[in-house]
Amino acid sequence: MRADKKSRTGDTELSGGDITWKSDSFFRNPAFPFYIQRFGIRPFKPHAHDFIQLVIIEQGTVTHTMYGTTVKLRPGDVIFVPPLMKHTLKCRDGSAVSIVKISFAPSVIHPSLSAHLSFITAAEPEAAFLHPLADMIRANRYRAISSGADFRNVRTLIDGMLDRFTKKDLFHEISIKAYLLQLLALLAAAYQQPVQSPRTHTTMKHSDAIDTAVRFIETHCQDDITLADAAKAASMSSSFFSRSFKSVIGKPFVHYLAEARIAKASAMLAQSERSITDICYESGFNDLNHFCRTFKRLLGVTPSDYRQPQT
Repeated sequence: MRADKKSRTGDTELSGGDITWKSDSFFRNPAFPFYIQRFGIRPFKPHAHDFIQLVIIEQGTVTHTMYGTTVKLRPGDVIFVPPLMKHTLKCRDGSAVSIVKISFAPSVIHPSLSAHLSFITAAEPEAAFLHPLADMIRANRYRAISSGADFRNVRTLIDGMLDRFTKKDLFHEISIKAYLLQLLALLAAAYQQPVQSPRTHTTMKHSDAIDTAVRFIETHCQDDITLADAAKAASMSSSFFSRSFKSVIGKPFVHYLAEARIAKASAMLAQSERSITDICYESGFNDLNHFCRTFKRLLGVTPSDYRQPQT
């Protein structure tokens, strides 16, 4: 199979059928086969790759299909995609979504891990971080759940990797590897916890109400909505909703709302010719400078750079 169009951001557009990404053509630097990207509404058709990929849901609700199983993902969910495993990612049309993809070959962890699945049986100490992922393969379980403080730590590590990967300053490869090992350690701990423990009985009890609020936010984020409006949609008091939302989603309402607006803005930038100023106001922001600062903080580039075609 082939890709009719391939951008250097790692996105793929297909004319039909499936595709398998190869490390030697996907990664810019063969000596350090690593790539990280935060993006918005970009569904992926069925594809596979001969390297490891982590898919982290930061914002919105998506469905992920792999190994014949479709699961619904929300913020805090992390999917481990092993090499050569076909998968696809979908979201509702027009929904506000923020996803991080981390793609890397096992050799990033240790030079001896050159084969696609060599980490499953590797004895090197560094490979111990990948052993829980190997257990996931054996158990056909590819999902880890993080929330609250754990998810905040995950996001901190992601932001660190994005910053060093974008700047490519001195020793950035060592820094990225350190961040990646910390992230894998967190995911290993999350995987080994009992399935029900990452989200407490309290958060599970109210998760449906929070899901209702999330849908409300995604639908109305361009409007002048408040925490009280979202709490009303969830049939909760404002104070209880604020605590429950942060417990389930892993971030305060105001942060989630800003991310929903940026996700909507990124979609409009990619799919329309409207001016950045118009998109700023249409996505729910009241100040252009604040919009541009928030956009760059969350996506790592300015709105104008985001709109430029990738080469």
